[in-house]
Amino acid sequence: VMKNTDIFILSGWGEAGYESKDPYWIKKLNVARERIFPLIRKAHKDSIPLIGICFGFQVMVDALGGELVVSSEMSEGGIFDISLTPAGRKEKIFSKVGDTFKAVLGHKTSVNRLPEGSIILAKSIRCPIQAVKFTQTMYGFTFHPELTHQDLIERTNLYEGYASNDEAMKYQETATNSILINLIEKFSDSSFVSQKTRSFSS
Repeated sequence: VMKNTDIFILSGWGEAGYESKDPYWIKKLNVARERIFPLIRKAHKDSIPLIGICFGFQVMVDALGGELVVSSEMSEGGIFDISLTPAGRKEKIFSKVGDTFKAVLGHKTSVNRLPEGSIILAKSIRCPIQAVKFTQTMYGFTFHPELTHQDLIERTNLYEGYASNDEAMKYQETATNSILINLIEKFSDSSFVSQKTRSFSS
């Protein structure tokens, strides 16, 4: 399956994640980690394109030897400002967003320490690790580039206590879907795909 796929995306987990204290969800989390870790490590070793969003990012960090923390001071639920680091400003995936942009967030667990060699591309006031480049083919996001304000409203109806405060729920335009589009286009480029195909067949 892996050699026939251009890109993998690991997305969210839902209401329960690394922060859950419910034995049922802890067991589910451990099963998920057991199943996903091999894919992440193979992607890392073989330069297979992989994107992690929120929980997907957290499990990538976990699999590669980083550190997570459950912290109310770092948690975010709503729409917040994200700022690019100097390294982030050089990344073409952010070409259609400004140096500071609005993004939807919804996390209680945060990345506290990155695996060796990773580069921080974006940060927020509450959470200093918002976007990361693990390798040339692996990226992770604490924020949700795929979500809009309307998606945020729908999530608050599903998950109790999702939003940090009323201010974070106010309408603010987001244009972060361009980040995902840029990533998908990068890894779907015909020259990149043909190069990967050759490496798999050799």
